[in-house]
Amino acid sequence: GCRGGREPRPPAIRYGRDVCAECGMIISDERFAAAYVTKSGEVRLFDDIGDMLVYEKKDDQEPIAYYVHDFRSRKWIPAEAAYYVRGESVKSPMGWNIAAFENEAEAREFAEKTGSRLMTWQELRAADLTMPHCRPPHCRP
Repeated sequence: GCRGGREPRPPAIRYGRDVCAECGMIISDERFAAAYVTKSGEVRLFDDIGDMLVYEKKDDQEPIAYYVHDFRSRKWIPAEAAYYVRGESVKSPMGWNIAAFENEAEAREFAEKTGSRLMTWQELRAADLTMPHCRPPHCRP
């Protein structure tokens, strides 16, 4: 059938079974899982928000919708609408240490409590994403 005009939706992730498109690790922590849908309708799944941002730069398919999980409620939210907290205290699966929040006040409170940085989607995408403890496959000599 024709998919004409249908809005992309957040995908279903089979935790403990599906693997990250960037690092190949099994996706197991819903708080940090992320995904995007490409213009052609393909879905890319990630175990860490940072992995999604790294993979997107080299993907030959153009993403049209990005999704992240709210750190507290664990529900899918559009990545562009989220507030991000990045810092060593966050401890995400691949070490990018980024958590997403739907509510700005909750994100601000979490950032202050953990000594982390509060960021918007635009700021996060513009950031120089280098890992604090860089390890393959993310490090490039």
